[in-house]
Amino acid sequence: MTSEISLSPIAVLEQATRLLYANRLVDAEALFWQVLRDHPHNLEALHSLGFMALKRGQAEAALSLLEQALAAARSAPDSAALASRQGTILANCGQALQQ
Repeated sequence: MTSEISLSPIAVLEQATRLLYANRLVDAEALFWQVLRDHPHNLEALHSLGFMALKRGQAEAALSLLEQALAAARSAPDSAALASRQGTILANCGQALQQ
């Protein structure tokens, strides 16, 4: 009999972020998607996946994820700072879509 340990979304996000910074992108992406399965409006997961998609040149996917993150950010306490950062990334998506 195997027992599965269920990590909190915060712990999963922390692990995904560590993997992202360690350039283990496939592993990080899988964990961010795992968070979104249970918490579809998770701001950090949406933002990170959008950023990763943009870096891979998937501008349309990045735009969709980042727009979802912006919608989720409207209720976040630090939404002004996040909106500014998201705006910069969305501008890059627009440039990538035009190419």
